[in-house]
Amino acid sequence: MRIRDNTYFMEAIIGDKKITVDIENGLITVDGKEVVPDIKETGERSFNVILNHTVYEVELLKIDGKSYDIKVNGSSYPVQLKDKLDLTLERLGIDQSTEKIENEIKAPMPGLILKVMVNEGDQVQKGDSILILEAMKMENVIKSTIDGIVEKIEISVGDSVDKGKILVRF
Repeated sequence: MRIRDNTYFMEAIIGDKKITVDIENGLITVDGKEVVPDIKETGERSFNVILNHTVYEVELLKIDGKSYDIKVNGSSYPVQLKDKLDLTLERLGIDQSTEKIENEIKAPMPGLILKVMVNEGDQVQKGDSILILEAMKMENVIKSTIDGIVEKIEISVGDSVDKGKILVRF
């Protein structure tokens, strides 16, 4: 497998270890040292990598954006990649993640609580229906944004709520 003749710089976080990877015109540098791996694709997500006379069987188990779960010679590792933009934003203190984990559900609009489908102590999964909020004569199913346990239900059937009112806490 040939590395494309492009320039890449990234930081890879493997477990709790950080390494820098620089690829320029097919030359690969890891933590400032040139490496020359021999990479052979053995399946859709699996490779044999020979580096310094050692063979590594590598399998991509999961890909989620710039996060990976990989298996190397039978051991699994989480890997997070950060490119130049990610690192610059991090240095500036800017969080570019689009998904924020919230431990509460707030009313997306003013309305009337028609039905509550969970009880305190219930285990819910992301996407599970939590309640029905009527707004502008339409019934809106409000769903869980996380996997979790319902700690507190802040509303009751028949309550009128304003936009932003906390409905359920996890």
